[in-house]
Amino acid sequence: MTAFVATATRRRSAFGVFCKWSFIGFNFLMLVWLLSTFGALAEGNDGAIHRATTGSAMIGTIWIFGAVLLGIVMVSTRGPLIRAGPPGGVRFVIDVSEARPPAGTRPPPS
Repeated sequence: MTAFVATATRRRSAFGVFCKWSFIGFNFLMLVWLLSTFGALAEGNDGAIHRATTGSAMIGTIWIFGAVLLGIVMVSTRGPLIRAGPPGGVRFVIDVSEARPPAGTRPPPS
């Protein structure tokens, strides 16, 4: 049995890179903001607990909507698919008939 091997990558534009890092930065800042609300729980009074709970729910809602919207923008700005292969368009052929199964797995039944 043989398998054809080809690699494909995507190259982002400058705007695509900005969108990607905006998505990553947004998620990081939301995590920091959420963790900072838990500092109010250290006060120990009932008002602080209710405010922290309400704030956490609000932050979670903003986080979900923001991550979905920025995630759609990030996926939309991925860039064109670039296929990389050997010169001349010839594909690499690898013989996988004698490949060993991963350690800890059973061979298929005969």
